[in-house]
Amino acid sequence: MSQRTDGTAFAWGDSKHGWDASGVDLINVIDISCGGSMCVAQRINGTATAWGDIKFDLDASGVDLTKIINTRCRVNVCVAQRTNGTALALGQSISGGD
Repeated sequence: MSQRTDGTAFAWGDSKHGWDASGVDLINVIDISCGGSMCVAQRINGTATAWGDIKFDLDASGVDLTKIINTRCRVNVCVAQRTNGTALALGQSISGGD
């Protein structure tokens, strides 16, 4: 995954491992974080989008990713910090997510 200076980002890779970001809104991105088979892109408006390999429970569809101020990913887990000080873990439960 790569971030451009104009606030857009793009991703590439093997779709069977969750790296395919087709259909993911990667506009107004201020930070990106990837780990293992999952990525999170944080937007300037405080929202984020995440995608990854559903085989490892790394699909964040339906997860409320609003009021986000920080994100970090490791092997199969991503953590998003909210403006109210709480955190949301996404990913494989054995790795600390969900």
